Amino acid sequence: RDEDGIWLNAGNYERYNSSILVLTSIDMKLMAQMFHFSRPLIERAFSELGYQPRQMDGIILTALEQILSAPIIVEPIRLTRESVAYKFADPEIESLSPLQKQLVRSGPENTKRIQHQALLLKNALLDPSGTSWGQRNTNTFAITFLEASRQSALDIFRHDLRKTWRKPRQIQKTASGQH
Repeated sequence: RDEDGIWLNAGNYERYNSSILVLTSIDMKLMAQMFHFSRPLIERAFSELGYQPRQMDGIILTALEQILSAPIIVEPIRLTRESVAYKFADPEIESLSPLQKQLVRSGPENTKRIQHQALLLKNALLDPSGTSWGQRNTNTFAITFLEASRQSALDIFRHDLRKTWRKPRQIQKTASGQH
């Protein structure tokens, strides 16, 4: 906030870094394989949400296209506050989908990273040669995918732990017993 108005604080972009690190550490070819392996379960979950299984591919591709078409905004972003919640002052930004607005809030570099992953995933999902695999590879794939996911999560947890860990302060009591 300054005399010219309210601005999106670029320092807030850092709060997304850990989540972005997790998402960018995932191998999108493995993710596509896991998707195709789990497809019957995912289709059933879509059905429980009221969708037809044939709608699933379109919904997923639409979400990926929303990510890929989100704007990369490097200049300061002005906000308005008419009530409790902040809104983007630029009507073009405010009219973006909630997913695209979330990407804008994550910052230009994080948006580029997510867009790169979305493109890799889209290509992997649409490439039948890259996602076809035999039954004997199923267990190997599942173990590899789960181990890679577990290792990525552990690495990120360790990084955050090292970054935020501090020695606890000693609370000193005075003669009267107060802190």
